[in-house]
Amino acid sequence: MEETTGSISLMARCRDWEVVRKASVNETTTPQEIAFAIAGIKGALDRKTYDFLGLKTGLIDEYAATLSKGRRKSWGAVGEIFSSLKPGEISAQLKAACPDEKLLPVAEAYLLHALLSSIGFDVEPSQAILSKIYPELKIAKPRGNFKGKKKK
Repeated sequence: MEETTGSISLMARCRDWEVVRKASVNETTTPQEIAFAIAGIKGALDRKTYDFLGLKTGLIDEYAATLSKGRRKSWGAVGEIFSSLKPGEISAQLKAACPDEKLLPVAEAYLLHALLSSIGFDVEPSQAILSKIYPELKIAKPRGNFKGKKKK
């Protein structure tokens, strides 16, 4: 007999970073719900990967915003951006964002992601994309008081 229950989970604790992502799986769980849970886990891990490597993502984001300024989401804009890139300038920007030159391939990957994202392209299946495609999937709101107002 095939097992129809289970779970998808990530629990990580490292230095000052903690993350917990869980999803139960049973016979009524759809493939879309499973993909949604996996996308949430991937998003949490991707963001932290750059932090732990010491990559200055803010510098790369600013550079990507400069390169894509005034461009709308279109494949033509992607071509224009890539044809306008100057290899020496890119290297200098990425080296400034890297604590170690060995991390240039990671910085390049982040730059490509930042460039495409800055003009409106989604470069991976995220929970935000999946919730647009499948409105029944909702991103859980974080618990806590984030507005600074306390209930009386």
